[in-house]
This record gives sequence, C-alpha cells and structure tokens, in this order.
Amino acid sequence: MALNPSEVVGPYDTSSFGRLFFLLRDGDLPAVSPGNIQVTHMHDVVRAHLDAVTRGQSGERYLLTGDEITFPDFVREIARVSDAKEPMTAPAWVFKVYARVSVMVAAITGKEPDVTPEIATSMSDTGRTFVCDKAIRELGYRTQAPKVAIQDNYDWLRNEGLLA
Repeated sequence: MALNPSEVVGPYDTSSFGRLFFLLRDGDLPAVSPGNIQVTHMHDVVRAHLDAVTRGQSGERYLLTGDEITFPDFVREIARVSDAKEPMTAPAWVFKVYARVSVMVAAITGKEPDVTPEIATSMSDTGRTFVCDKAIRELGYRTQAPKVAIQDNYDWLRNEGLLA
C-alpha cells in the first residue's frame, strides 16, 4: 500500500514549506507565482498512516490531499502569522527566472538556493487538483484548513527558538 500526500505543512518542518518563514523574515522572497497548492497538515498525514495500518488495503494507493489555496494566499498567510512583509505576486515566468538565478547564485556561493526551478514550476501550476475521496472513504481521512497547518508550523518554529 502507498500513501501519497500533497504539500505537507506543519510542525517539524524547517526545510520545505517551513523555509518560507525564514525567507520572508529575511526579505529573501521578493515574489511568488500565481499557482495553486493543496495543503495537507502534517498531523493529518501521520494520522492517515496510522489508520492505514488497520484500515488500508494491500496494493492500494491513497492520495492525502488538503484544501486548495493559491500560492500567493498561502504565502500571505505565512507573512500574516509571522508579521513579515508580503512578497508581490509575479507572473509565473518571472518566478521561474528568479529560481534559475537563485540556482546560479547558489552554485557560486555554495548556499542552498532560495527557490529551485522545480519548486517554481510546481508553485506556478494552476491546473492540477487531486482528490482524496478514497482515503476519506477507506481510511477515515480528514483534513485541517491550511491556516491551521501554517499556524502550527509557525508555533513550532517559535517554540524551538528557530524564529526570532
């Protein structure tokens, strides 16, 4: 059996979507793309894995998706929660160029790029939506709102002393 979560957000994340808190705090994310994402709370993913042990069917695949939100709204909520400046929304091609430049700068500095071309492409996508009906039906899967996942990620980062 396989469980496939969408974009996972929540406590213990410092390098995936949690990285956005640091980029916004430091002013290193000048723009975001106009794409959509489906945010899945980390706790919902963990709960689904535990439920799959007893309720999942061998050989089956379960999509673990959450509510769809535009990427600019997602980042705006991170900025609101963390009292950071919102980045502007730029056309997808600008965000993709920024990602390529970020990778070139990273190659010179040896520092991880702020945004990769793969992330820029994924965050610029407006046409993909996944449904988790099967996980709801067979595993009892349920999701929390993106705002809850963002707040929980922020609270964890603050409690760990990772955000000043």
